[in-house]
Amino acid sequence: LDEAVVQRDNAYYLTRDYRGYHNANGAIFLEETCALDTRPYTLLLYGHNMKTGVMFGGLRNYETLRYYKANPFITFDTAYEEGEYVIFAAGTVSVTPGNTDSVNVAALSSASISQRTEALEALLRCSVYQNAPDVCAEDQILVLMTCASDDSERRIVAARRLREGETREDVEAAVERVRKR
Repeated sequence: LDEAVVQRDNAYYLTRDYRGYHNANGAIFLEETCALDTRPYTLLLYGHNMKTGVMFGGLRNYETLRYYKANPFITFDTAYEEGEYVIFAAGTVSVTPGNTDSVNVAALSSASISQRTEALEALLRCSVYQNAPDVCAEDQILVLMTCASDDSERRIVAARRLREGETREDVEAAVERVRKR
């Protein structure tokens, strides 16, 4: 996926491309409350789940271990900085509070370490992976999110920013240990 990412109110780009022209495919867009001029805890990107695989239709591929191992890294650059991320979770989650497979995605952006930790733990429980690269509440998280089979579910791919001094080679061993649940 090599697409421009835009930001405005969350509804605007549902039916417009990145230039603002009406388009049923919409655009990939950053959560409207995310301020890029400071490093946010979580970068939340939305995109349509297109059957053709365009936009975020390809996120379903990350539920296949072979695909994950061939594509474990995401590069996401903003106007303020470049970013390298390693994927630590993927799967379909409920957005209905109280469900066993529910993840409070909004809590990933909370200023509270305990709320971010709780949301990360829920995300890891719902992931199709086990033994994934480690992640903690102090890491910057990149979440790619799209709709799934019904309105109460979302398909998520989550990655953490490579840490200061960490390289792709440093985490490749962790990627090789990942197994499917």
